[in-house]
Amino acid sequence: MAKKKKRKKQRRARRPRRQNGRSAEPTPSIPQEERGAEAVTVGWVIATFTALLAQVVAVVVVYMEFADGPGTAGSLLVELMLFVAKFSGGIALLATPVVYVVRSKRPPLAITVAVVIVALTPWVISGSPA
Repeated sequence: MAKKKKRKKQRRARRPRRQNGRSAEPTPSIPQEERGAEAVTVGWVIATFTALLAQVVAVVVVYMEFADGPGTAGSLLVELMLFVAKFSGGIALLATPVVYVVRSKRPPLAITVAVVIVALTPWVISGSPA
């Protein structure tokens, strides 16, 4: 019979012991925001999406030619949607500096630029201050 060569057992690097089912390795800390800061941020985003959705509805109604003339249901819907977009866009514009102040980590610049564009668009579309 052939002689078997003895291999040295290689020791693996020991992992830190687990305690209570969790790894003992430190996890990177994620900065936690306060609840108020999160609430303002959520309201900011919801106001922005409301303005965007109202603008999309107004453009679709005009594009589909439901707004035939003044006083029709389609033109009233367009005016209502532009009013909603102006109102919620104004809230988003007013909330933008508040979000920058209350959050410990600033929102991405691309998001802020998109919010400002969406909030100002209904004012540019309608051309009237109110």
